[in-house]
Amino acid sequence: MNGFWEDLYETPQKDALVTKRGLRISFSQKELNDFFGKLLEKRPLEYMVGETSFWVLIPSLAAIYSFPILLCITGNPWYTLMSSLGLMISMSLFNQFSYNYNINNYLVKPASNIIPKLLINSLGSIFLYMTGADIWLTALPFIWWFLNDFVPVIYLLTEILLIKAKTLMWNLGDPDGVLRQVGIYWAKKYNLKTGENGKVL
Repeated sequence: MNGFWEDLYETPQKDALVTKRGLRISFSQKELNDFFGKLLEKRPLEYMVGETSFWVLIPSLAAIYSFPILLCITGNPWYTLMSSLGLMISMSLFNQFSYNYNINNYLVKPASNIIPKLLINSLGSIFLYMTGADIWLTALPFIWWFLNDFVPVIYLLTEILLIKAKTLMWNLGDPDGVLRQVGIYWAKKYNLKTGENGKVL
């Protein structure tokens, strides 16, 4: 459980919380204490925010891991780009209405490490090179990885496109909506009742 702990800091305006890694929750400590109530006695907010910080990575991870595989299968960068983007958008909607601790701990968290990302992209590039692909095509998995991970332009663009849909469907965008799902998950685990909006009763 300690691996998910994230220290929380209130913004100067005290209307939001931020973590060291830059995740921003658009609610104050007091608002979240009121929302999650007695759940926080069993599952501290710092753990739940830490879990949120990994679960929100699912869309970009799906894009990063799918891209070299699809490119090796199809050899078509346009088809690969569209498919990877489609998967990313699907996963961005998925992480708003579902949460599972085991998937987060044993799959999402390890997949967010740089080593498996480097491995999958290296293998994809080597395979493309061995099949006689152009040099720019062999570099494409690394370019896509860079644009999704180091300067997350693609993720930000997809979130801008989806923010209206998310606020209409769940009233909250990422990561606030994901944090709500984490709270609902743990409330069920501890047999606590929640309201329609996820507030612990």
